[in-house]
Amino acid sequence: MKRTQLAMWAFLGIILLAGCELLDPKSKKTEFTIAIHEIVKYPRASHIEKEIPTITGQTIWVSATPYLFSNCIKKIERVPNKEDAIFSDLKLTLNRRGSLIWMQLSVERNHRDLAFVVDGVFYRKVAPETVTTEKDEFVLLNVRLDNATAQAIEKASEDNYYFFNPDDKKSPF
Repeated sequence: MKRTQLAMWAFLGIILLAGCELLDPKSKKTEFTIAIHEIVKYPRASHIEKEIPTITGQTIWVSATPYLFSNCIKKIERVPNKEDAIFSDLKLTLNRRGSLIWMQLSVERNHRDLAFVVDGVFYRKVAPETVTTEKDEFVLLNVRLDNATAQAIEKASEDNYYFFNPDDKKSPF
């Protein structure tokens, strides 16, 4: 009898411990993470370059390490594209590290082709808007996305930031 009760309590304990993660309303995965990579025109170093798919089904080579990733972007807001309101651009609120990276990218933008990548898929080439100081609150990324994709990126942006930065004061994780 005692063995049965002990086994039952152990089983119940395991279920409760495993179930806590299942009942957590916040997902422990990321969705719609964005990255800015350098486009590689002539791939020759497979360990630091990678081939990724494009939204058109082709592939493109990029630097394996992104310049900017969702871990540096506190919040993303979609804004109407200036040329065509059917499309959206993205307003990025960067943390300090992201601001410093963006300043460097904006200075070197004439020398590099940059790729806007969502969840490992190439969407567009981008040219960073010039930022003069790290105190700038946001940058505008002219990506001309469809509204559904832009809305999904906007909705997931803060959760993605806090997933990669759990020590941040507002982190829900």
